[in-house]
Amino acid sequence: MLSEPDSQDLTIEQYQPQEREHLLEIAIQAWRPVFERMRDAVPGFVFDNFYPDGREARQLSDLAAVLDKQDERVAVAKRNDRVVGWACIRLHPEDRMGGHGGDRRRSRTRPSANDV
Repeated sequence: MLSEPDSQDLTIEQYQPQEREHLLEIAIQAWRPVFERMRDAVPGFVFDNFYPDGREARQLSDLAAVLDKQDERVAVAKRNDRVVGWACIRLHPEDRMGGHGGDRRRSRTRPSANDV
């Protein structure tokens, strides 16, 4: 069982552009096992249709666009000044989900974040 990290060591900060490559790396690491299992769970033509240039290329492109175009909505979690995760929050004003929900998009946590 993993021990609970001390929440006092955790801070949430606004994304800074110089963190971009590091956040993309965290996302790729965090989602790698999910996509590996998904690849085996769906027919190859489905996976290949969604990711014709490969999962990682598509994911990097999509996430880079989030960081580049919605940077004011990106929060970065740090433990002892080390990035351990990030999230981008997008509200849906057209369906009034801003107050009672929203879309937590692209949240990522370093796979070894609890080891810090």
